[in-house]
Amino acid sequence: DAGAPVVNTPLTDFGNLKAGTRRDVSTTELFTDPDGDTLTITAASSNTSVATVTTQTDPDTGTATAIAVTAKTPGTTTITITATDPNGNQAADTFTVTVPQPQQQDTNTNNAPTNNGPTNNGPTNNGPTNNRPTNNRPTNNGPTNSGTPDSGTPSSGPQSGNAPQDADDTQDAEDDNDEVTLEQVQTAVEQYNNGELGYEELLDLIRKYLTN
Repeated sequence: DAGAPVVNTPLTDFGNLKAGTRRDVSTTELFTDPDGDTLTITAASSNTSVATVTTQTDPDTGTATAIAVTAKTPGTTTITITATDPNGNQAADTFTVTVPQPQQQDTNTNNAPTNNGPTNNGPTNNGPTNNRPTNNRPTNNGPTNSGTPDSGTPSSGPQSGNAPQDADDTQDAEDDNDEVTLEQVQTAVEQYNNGELGYEELLDLIRKYLTN
């Protein structure tokens, strides 16, 4: 029939159309009709569980202008598009649609255990605190000189660099000094610090000053 529609530009197969995706294809150039008749376009899928197909029409003319193929599940289906003229003459074009299997994840990489190693919950720094003994060294409260001045026992503090005085002379000098002044005490402290006066001698002088 010279007036039958013909396939003008055949469609190519759809490979790897992922499940859940859709592809639209124009049909305006797919068929031509020698008589210039308006063609009715229909489409069908051989396996609608793999992919479905619908036509999209121009709302002004009612003529199909495109088809929409939607992938469903992995597999292969054949899509058939048919053009029919007013006299019932037809032409058809077919192509396949392949929906691939979902990509398998590599269990050695993508499913590797997450970094759930032990957190840094090591023992806290609860070591002994810096509780070193405080400087509680014995104060300068050494034993008092409970002996008599002429007892002959050596003084516990450093001895003066001067020649030792006779115990009786020292006692006589102390007896002659009825009062010990603050200046004498300060001088004695300096002599003690310099190693020129014994500890017991300094202590006796302080006692005298306090009992004045």
